Amino acid sequence: MENLAAALVARGLPVAVLNPLQSARFQQEALMRTKTDALDALGLARLGQ
Repeated sequence: MENLAAALVARGLPVAVLNPLQSARFQQEALMRTKTDALDALGLARLGQ
């Protein structure tokens, strides 16, 4: 994961590395019970902010 993040940063792209447990708990606290890729992406974007 670090190699991918480093490669993206080297190319000037924004990168956020998230803890999987922390992101799962964030989703649970946000009461996002519906499981879709689009909602998962939105939740992770909110966590990254």
